[in-house]
Amino acid sequence: MANHNLDSTKFDPASDHGSIARENICKDDVSLMEKTGASFRQYACFQRTARIGANHRISKLSEADRAVLPHALISGSDAFKEREKLMVEAEIRNQFFFDNVLMSMGMEHSQDPAAAGEEVVPDDTAGKVRSVLKSVAREWTAEGAREREECYGPIMAGLKEYVDRGRRVLVPGAGLGRLALDIYLQGYECCGNEFTFHMLLVFLNFACVQLFLSDFILNHCGTEPPGLSFQISPWLGAKINVNKIDDLTRTTTVPDIDPRRTLESQAEEVKALNLDFSMVAGEFCEMYGQSKEEGRWDAVASCFFLDTAPSIAEYLRVIHRCLSTGGVLVNFGPLLYHWSGPSLRPSQSIDMYYKK
Repeated sequence: MANHNLDSTKFDPASDHGSIARENICKDDVSLMEKTGASFRQYACFQRTARIGANHRISKLSEADRAVLPHALISGSDAFKEREKLMVEAEIRNQFFFDNVLMSMGMEHSQDPAAAGEEVVPDDTAGKVRSVLKSVAREWTAEGAREREECYGPIMAGLKEYVDRGRRVLVPGAGLGRLALDIYLQGYECCGNEFTFHMLLVFLNFACVQLFLSDFILNHCGTEPPGLSFQISPWLGAKINVNKIDDLTRTTTVPDIDPRRTLESQAEEVKALNLDFSMVAGEFCEMYGQSKEEGRWDAVASCFFLDTAPSIAEYLRVIHRCLSTGGVLVNFGPLLYHWSGPSLRPSQSIDMYYKK
């Protein structure tokens, strides 16, 4: 049976009980969960505030400057009214998606009276929630298929060449879980790993959101009942790659596959292997640097992960330690080493250079 394991709490994708058990999470974790929940609840408010602010700034331009702008940006025009209608619909559409995520976690949603008057989350936090919609589109929509093929394809090919089916594969920085699921469906026992909640306050990361969403998509969403599917507008608020107004509000369906039905209908030869699929919350080095993880994994598959480290040497040392004899690291992604957080593990971030 495939399990979805989040923060040491196991979930069966075939069940409808895929919510985090609050009693298994420490006080600090619950506090951060609540802050993340607040950012979900306030998504539409922040988006609406940004839209109104932009409209106000345009209205303050000189008449000559406004004359060269598209009619859809000029307050009072029919095109402006239509644009506003589409933007409001997109805000509601995305908020509905986030509200369903919250309800799956047993938390208050944006329309819940209990959430009225809560403290407003910082602007940067709201911005990170908007960016998560793009991650959802990349991992769990048909429109993201090309990007997934370009990134995940080489990883799959590497695993197929160097790792026998039935072996154990670890996916650090697993995001919303799509790569880990795809690897599992190819006949590997697979575990995806993401940051735990309490580390986020230190690392200024927003993987808490990713864990919320990976749990929601893997355990609650689907293309057919009882799974849920949603229309979202992931590019609402985008500032780049916008050719026309409609690019901001166009929709895509989440998810593009039904995770539970996909697991249930996997090939018989894969079922016969009786493999486990899980998602685990925890800081990578802290979790997999432990002695109990030594030699447990036949492969580590990473995608846009290695260069997120404050110390690439530590990441590689932990990976080497948790690999079994003959185990391999299959990596896809740049070597930019763009760590910009606080100086942790070790005292300074390390920039690496290599000869071309």
